[in-house]
Amino acid sequence: MIKVLLIACLLIAPGAQDTEDIFQILKKEVKRIEEIVSYQVETIFKSRGKEEDIFSKKVEVSRGGWRTVLASTYGIGDGFLGEKMANGERLTLYEPSIAMRPSYRRTHGLKLGNWIFLRYKGKVVKARIDDSGPFVGSRMIDLGPAISKCLNFSGVHYIEWKPFIP
Repeated sequence: MIKVLLIACLLIAPGAQDTEDIFQILKKEVKRIEEIVSYQVETIFKSRGKEEDIFSKKVEVSRGGWRTVLASTYGIGDGFLGEKMANGERLTLYEPSIAMRPSYRRTHGLKLGNWIFLRYKGKVVKARIDDSGPFVGSRMIDLGPAISKCLNFSGVHYIEWKPFIP
């Protein structure tokens, strides 16, 4: 693996004098690749004829009340299980908890304790907003362990959500 990285460094940065030069060049290349991937995601959404709202690297598509955002999981293997959430309760394996980015939550008139529907690969569950986050990249929702298991969701993917109105 190190040999591959060294060869890649030499190909990308043939004029580099030391490791700091190589590091700076690699940082620029990573940023360039991130921009390409971001553009490709935007292009995919446009090519499918869906409306989009891109604000601070957030892609949201709205269809029939369902909004599509980037989501991830938390609570397993990351040190958050058993920790206090924004609502004062502890994150468990069994509660239908999710975290939603505060600015995004406010934009949609939601508060801690509100319920929403989540849809992923045809499965729909009802979840409660118990925590604030995620604070990583363009992710808007973090799924707690119980919701992740119900949806058979792992990693980082686009997920659909809409508010639960009793």
